[in-house]
Amino acid sequence: MAAQPLWIFGLYNAAGSLLADLSIASNRQVSVALNTPTSVTFQVPLSHQTAALITPLSTYVKGYRQATDGTRSLKFYGPVWVDEISTGQGVDMLQVTALDPMCYLDKRYTTSSFTSVDRGQIIKKIGR
Repeated sequence: MAAQPLWIFGLYNAAGSLLADLSIASNRQVSVALNTPTSVTFQVPLSHQTAALITPLSTYVKGYRQATDGTRSLKFYGPVWVDEISTGQGVDMLQVTALDPMCYLDKRYTTSSFTSVDRGQIIKKIGR
């Protein structure tokens, strides 16, 4: 059986600069569903310095898949939408949820109709 590709996550600012490697994150989950934004959730110990860097809508998560030959490809990039504190097992954790750019289409109300299938173009038009 072939080895499965690994997920590697990082926390970035709006300019695209790496703020922190998220290897400390636990309970990482990637959720991909049809017609909904892809989401990434994970937990970081509240006492860890990375927790202080996470700010909703100001920090971004990038997720790379690393193949067995070491090549990486970007598979997720989106803003942190929710961070909330969860307690359990004696350690307070910061529960983080990041959504891909489709979340802007999901959260924006409009009466416009679009025939374009390119979501990037739709987001640019709605954002004006």
